[in-house]
Amino acid sequence: MYYLKTLQKLCIVNKDLNFYVYYSKKLYAKTIRKVKSYICAYMIFLVTK
Repeated sequence: MYYLKTLQKLCIVNKDLNFYVYYSKKLYAKTIRKVKSYICAYMIFLVTK
């Protein structure tokens, strides 16, 4: 999260990074969602074992 905030601060100086921050945020959100669903699937697997 700190890394993203730093990128956002840089964007105020360098507008070219705006796209990169936007894209990396979307990518980050997608990854978190995937990880969450994997954890849920694993928990269900453990419970039904």
